[in-house]
Amino acid sequence: MKKIWLLWSLFLGIVGYGQVWTVKSLKERAEKGYAKEQYQLGINYERGDGVAKSLPQAAYWFEKAALQGHVDAQYKLGHYYFYGRKDGITRSFPKSRKWMEKASAQGHSKAQYFLGILCIMQSGKEHLDEGLDWLEKSCENGCETACKTIERYKETGRIFVTMNMNL
Repeated sequence: MKKIWLLWSLFLGIVGYGQVWTVKSLKERAEKGYAKEQYQLGINYERGDGVAKSLPQAAYWFEKAALQGHVDAQYKLGHYYFYGRKDGITRSFPKSRKWMEKASAQGHSKAQYFLGILCIMQSGKEHLDEGLDWLEKSCENGCETACKTIERYKETGRIFVTMNMNL
């Protein structure tokens, strides 16, 4: 029994050390400017995976990656600004739109959905038409929520917004 415990402890120590090493090397590459690693480090901060959970730090790394054109980082930033976060990220529809536009231009279906909603939230028929166009693109690219939103609009003439933070 002692041998099993010793082997298990050794295994956990190696796995734990490997995870710390992975985060360390990830952070080194992120600091060198690699967009993929910057995005992944943002995910780690968002989840508290190998680092202390910190949404402001996540946003910091997402922005670094987004500025280099990383589409998922652009979407994440847009999403953060769409909802705002109680621990330091202030809701900003203009900033959300900026990042959703960049991700949408690269075909990100969820960003296209949020961009459509942001357009519709503005008043005026031209904004409604633009918003519906983005929702159509989002639906065509596989976003089920956008398809359901368009379907409901066609049935009722009204837009029902899904405020799902996990979208």
